Amino acid sequence: MAGKGNANNLTNAGKGRIKGAKNKFTTLKDHFLYAFDKIGGEKELAKWAVQSKNRVAFYQMIAKMLPNKVEGEFDHTGTIKIVKLPMKGAGWEQK
Repeated sequence: MAGKGNANNLTNAGKGRIKGAKNKFTTLKDHFLYAFDKIGGEKELAKWAVQSKNRVAFYQMIAKMLPNKVEGEFDHTGTIKIVKLPMKGAGWEQK
């Protein structure tokens, strides 16, 4: 019996979006950026981020935006040292 869950009835499988249709994620991103500008943009985000109660949430958001993997070729003969920067003195103090 052919029904909604039957694989033989999936006539549109693999076709993707209709040509010219906007990606739903792109639309959501546009709405988010519009709201971001309406509430004060970078200036208000910075004010929010410097409050100690919001710092963890801010860094979690930033971490989600960073790429998981960075690839490249490097020609380097020296030493590379990776250090953890302290929060104080890193320019996050509220002025």
